[in-house]
Amino acid sequence: MPKLTKNPATTTTTAPVAPVAPRAKPAPRAKPAPIAAAPIAAATAPAAPSLADRIKAERENATALYRKADQAAVSIPIKPYSAFKASYRRDVAAHAIGRKPSARQAAALTIACLANGVKIADGVKFPRQFVRDGVLYAIENGALSDAIASGLCTYNGQADIITILNSREIASQIGAIHLLT
Repeated sequence: MPKLTKNPATTTTTAPVAPVAPRAKPAPRAKPAPIAAAPIAAATAPAAPSLADRIKAERENATALYRKADQAAVSIPIKPYSAFKASYRRDVAAHAIGRKPSARQAAALTIACLANGVKIADGVKFPRQFVRDGVLYAIENGALSDAIASGLCTYNGQADIITILNSREIASQIGAIHLLT
């Protein structure tokens, strides 16, 4: 039992305190051994193009295709589906303000119609989307809305089908009367 001593400054008694040894720090953990890198094969497959590169190539293809029908175009109404699938709408309707037929509208309809293997004629039905060189394309929302408002076509959004109403106007807009049946 420890010996009690009187502290002269107070009237209480205290027990002598044994000195405490400092704790030793634990040893640091060993780092895992590095994994050796696999040797690079001399003939590796080329990396797949990024989404941005693929969309760029698809847009260039759409532009080249569209320029064949409308050389004076500023805006291209045919887009790769991968580039605008987030804004692709099936509820496209005619603009509230009427539109006049234009070469832009006519060329978009012509490209989609011919790409789907259908000749341009009144009453012909074809899908809004089409495949060219393994890539899915579609007529953009605004161009289709303009074409509906100008009376060139109708659009069934549930079926995603376009019906030509005025093939003669479409052909005259793009200077291709020879495309008519």
